[in-house]
Amino acid sequence: MNDDNLTEVYSYLVETIFAAVIRSDPVIILDIQSFGGDLVFENNSFLFTLPALFDFVLNSYERNTDVKIEASRKNYLRFRKLLYSNPTNRELRKLGGLVEIEIAGPTHDLNRYRLLTHGQLHE
Repeated sequence: MNDDNLTEVYSYLVETIFAAVIRSDPVIILDIQSFGGDLVFENNSFLFTLPALFDFVLNSYERNTDVKIEASRKNYLRFRKLLYSNPTNRELRKLGGLVEIEIAGPTHDLNRYRLLTHGQLHE
Protein backbone atom coordinates (compact mmCIF):
# COMPACT_ATOMS: atom_id res chain seq x y z
CA MET A 1 0.00 0.00 0.00
CA ASN A 2 1.20 3.46 -0.72
CA ASP A 3 0.90 6.59 1.37
CA ASP A 4 -1.71 8.01 -1.02
CA ASN A 5 -4.17 5.34 0.13
CA LEU A 6 -3.67 6.26 3.77
CA THR A 7 -3.94 9.95 2.94
CA GLU A 8 -7.30 9.17 1.34
CA VAL A 9 -8.32 7.21 4.45
CA TYR A 10 -7.33 10.15 6.65
CA SER A 11 -9.39 12.53 4.48
CA TYR A 12 -12.29 10.08 4.60
CA LEU A 13 -12.08 10.07 8.40
CA VAL A 14 -12.20 13.87 8.70
CA GLU A 15 -14.51 14.74 5.81
CA THR A 16 -16.93 11.80 6.02
CA ILE A 17 -16.88 10.09 9.42
CA PHE A 18 -16.06 12.96 11.78
CA ALA A 19 -18.23 15.34 9.73
CA ALA A 20 -21.17 12.93 9.99
CA VAL A 21 -20.69 12.55 13.76
CA ILE A 22 -20.58 16.35 14.14
CA ARG A 23 -23.87 16.55 12.18
CA SER A 24 -25.32 13.79 14.43
CA ASP A 25 -25.99 11.67 11.35
CA PRO A 26 -28.01 8.67 12.62
CA VAL A 27 -26.48 6.29 10.05
CA ILE A 28 -22.88 6.88 11.16
CA ILE A 29 -23.90 6.78 14.82
CA LEU A 30 -25.58 3.40 14.27
CA ASP A 31 -22.52 2.14 12.34
CA ILE A 32 -20.23 3.16 15.19
CA GLN A 33 -22.49 1.69 17.88
CA SER A 34 -22.77 -1.57 15.90
CA PHE A 35 -18.98 -1.74 15.50
CA GLY A 36 -18.45 -1.77 19.26
CA GLY A 37 -15.04 -2.12 20.86
CA ASP A 38 -13.40 1.08 22.03
CA LEU A 39 -15.85 3.25 20.07
CA VAL A 40 -18.75 4.61 22.13
CA PHE A 41 -21.24 7.41 22.30
CA GLU A 42 -21.63 8.89 25.77
CA ASN A 43 -23.38 12.16 26.68
CA ASN A 44 -23.69 13.08 22.98
CA SER A 45 -19.92 12.63 22.50
CA PHE A 46 -18.00 10.17 20.38
CA LEU A 47 -15.26 8.46 22.44
CA PHE A 48 -12.54 6.34 20.88
CA THR A 49 -9.03 4.96 21.04
CA LEU A 50 -6.84 5.37 17.97
CA PRO A 51 -6.52 1.61 17.26
CA ALA A 52 -10.32 1.19 17.39
CA LEU A 53 -10.82 4.29 15.23
CA PHE A 54 -8.32 2.94 12.69
CA ASP A 55 -10.15 -0.40 12.49
CA PHE A 56 -13.51 1.31 12.09
CA VAL A 57 -12.27 3.76 9.45
CA LEU A 58 -10.70 0.97 7.38
CA ASN A 59 -13.90 -1.08 7.61
CA SER A 60 -16.09 1.86 6.62
CA TYR A 61 -13.70 3.01 3.87
CA GLU A 62 -13.64 -0.47 2.33
CA ARG A 63 -17.46 -0.75 2.40
CA ASN A 64 -17.84 2.64 0.72
CA THR A 65 -15.01 2.51 -1.81
CA ASP A 66 -14.32 -1.22 -2.40
CA VAL A 67 -10.66 -0.48 -1.65
CA LYS A 68 -9.12 -3.00 0.78
CA ILE A 69 -6.38 -1.68 3.06
CA GLU A 70 -4.52 -4.03 5.36
CA ALA A 71 -5.06 -3.33 9.07
CA SER A 72 -1.37 -3.89 9.83
CA ARG A 73 0.64 -2.27 12.60
CA LYS A 74 2.72 -0.49 9.94
CA ASN A 75 -0.39 1.03 8.36
CA TYR A 76 -1.81 1.94 11.76
CA LEU A 77 1.39 3.83 12.65
CA ARG A 78 1.29 5.66 9.31
CA PHE A 79 -2.38 6.53 9.90
CA ARG A 80 -1.60 7.78 13.41
CA LYS A 81 1.24 9.90 12.03
CA LEU A 82 -1.20 11.47 9.56
CA LEU A 83 -3.55 12.36 12.42
CA TYR A 84 -0.78 14.10 14.33
CA SER A 85 1.04 15.71 11.40
CA ASN A 86 -2.05 17.24 9.77
CA PRO A 87 -4.11 20.16 11.08
CA THR A 88 -6.89 17.77 12.11
CA ASN A 89 -8.42 20.00 14.78
CA ARG A 90 -8.25 23.06 12.55
CA GLU A 91 -10.21 21.14 9.90
CA LEU A 92 -12.68 19.87 12.50
CA ARG A 93 -13.22 23.39 13.88
CA LYS A 94 -14.42 24.43 10.41
CA LEU A 95 -17.01 21.65 10.70
CA GLY A 96 -17.96 22.56 14.28
CA GLY A 97 -15.92 19.91 16.11
CA LEU A 98 -12.70 19.28 18.00
CA VAL A 99 -10.87 16.20 19.25
CA GLU A 100 -9.39 16.27 22.74
CA ILE A 101 -7.86 13.69 25.03
CA GLU A 102 -10.52 12.41 27.43
CA ILE A 103 -8.25 10.08 29.40
CA ALA A 104 -4.48 10.04 28.94
CA GLY A 105 -3.00 6.57 28.88
CA PRO A 106 0.64 5.53 29.13
CA THR A 107 0.84 5.43 25.29
CA HIS A 108 -0.96 7.06 22.35
CA ASP A 109 -2.68 3.73 21.71
CA LEU A 110 -4.24 3.73 25.17
CA ASN A 111 -5.38 7.37 25.21
CA ARG A 112 -9.13 7.79 25.06
CA TYR A 113 -10.19 10.67 22.81
CA ARG A 114 -13.45 12.61 22.63
CA LEU A 115 -14.86 14.31 19.55
CA LEU A 116 -16.58 17.43 20.84
CA THR A 117 -19.33 19.00 18.77
CA HIS A 118 -20.96 22.43 18.50
CA GLY A 119 -22.36 23.00 22.01
CA GLN A 120 -19.51 21.19 23.74
CA LEU A 121 -16.63 23.24 22.34
CA HIS A 122 -14.55 25.28 24.75
CA GLU A 123 -14.29 28.67 23.14
